[in-house]
Amino acid sequence: MKSGDAVGTEVIIRPVVESDWSAVIEIIREFVSFHAQRDPHFKKVDGHGEMFADYVRENLRTSNAIMLVAEIQDLIVGYCFALIQRKPPVYSEAVYGYIDNLAVLNSYQRRGIGSLLYGHALNWFKTRNVVRIELAAAITNEKSTSFWRKMGFKPFMETLFTKI
Repeated sequence: MKSGDAVGTEVIIRPVVESDWSAVIEIIREFVSFHAQRDPHFKKVDGHGEMFADYVRENLRTSNAIMLVAEIQDLIVGYCFALIQRKPPVYSEAVYGYIDNLAVLNSYQRRGIGSLLYGHALNWFKTRNVVRIELAAAITNEKSTSFWRKMGFKPFMETLFTKI
């Protein structure tokens, strides 16, 4: 799937393929570093990028997950990992979409790439009759909270923590 946007060049949004993983892992590392600077809780173990890739690959073996990448001139500049999940049967709408992760290289942000990735994930959810999408956004990440509100998301629950 090809799209034009504010980048000024063609952005291709497509499912991840095996040869994309090294580039995706570099984006993950940049994403984690950005978050860890804002909150030490987001510091990850060595090899976290590869672990995340394995987690995604495992989920992709089902029909309930998709990993999209954004490509510009053969360079992977972003990704979106989305899943269909199920709440306990006490909910009237137990099935929901979940955006596990969306990241764009810092040097390519604010050019519409995240919106394109989300738009393709949204269409994927729609084709599977998903009517609700949830995600978690770190409150210490002003970029992501602003982006997701721009995409129409609003808070519905607050996650609290304490260290013991």
